[in-house]
Amino acid sequence: MIGSFRLPISVTSEAAGSATGGTITQITADGVDYKVHTFTSSENFVVEGSLDVEYLVVAGGGGGGSYGAGGAGGVLTNLGDTKLNISGQTYNIAIGNGGLNTSANSSGGNGSNSIFAGLTAIGGGAGGAGNSNEMPGDGGSGGGGGAGATNTTGGTGVSGQGKNGGDGINNGTSFSGGGGGGYSFIGTNGIINPDVGGNGGGGLSTTIKGTSISIAGGGGGGTAGGVELVAQLLTEVVQEAVLITE
Repeated sequence: MIGSFRLPISVTSEAAGSATGGTITQITADGVDYKVHTFTSSENFVVEGSLDVEYLVVAGGGGGGSYGAGGAGGVLTNLGDTKLNISGQTYNIAIGNGGLNTSANSSGGNGSNSIFAGLTAIGGGAGGAGNSNEMPGDGGSGGGGGAGATNTTGGTGVSGQGKNGGDGINNGTSFSGGGGGGYSFIGTNGIINPDVGGNGGGGLSTTIKGTSISIAGGGGGGTAGGVELVAQLLTEVVQEAVLITE
């Protein structure tokens, strides 16, 4: 949904250990059964023994501005790569909230960071304002420019976590906000004549929970006429962490 995201931390684990925490479900991937621990709020993940984990850490998305769209929360993942070994202890999992949306002619709020085992995904950048000089936010993915007093450059994404937001366009009579950056693609710039807000940048598709889900897509920018283009890959508004044990 445009403007406010709470996006997952996902962790997959298989090793000579066990873990508790969250709501536990089971999946089968490549003939192997796993337990999935889903956390719907910030809490503890308690590990006994040693676990090798695959993780997907996603921060809260940025809140939309009055024209510019919020950027997706930053993403960190080792899925399909070298696993992370974690030892027997209690890990505090922090779930980043989405940024606040805005009132007229104001920018939104940046999303909050998500943290697991020393890994920090940066919250998404806020969308910029229209008809003012309130700039979009930098973040995991950058917020879309808000077409303020002049053309407004989109916010900057964090390298390896997301992409930049699109620019807001203002030619003095038309105002079109930029799309928020997503994990995989930058947000596109606003368009004038006709006035159309920029697309949100595409996110990431993953099967870490057993079925394909799309996460970390940027929001679509707005215009003076109220036209919006939705993000290419919008995620559900969720607030969760996931761990998988064999």
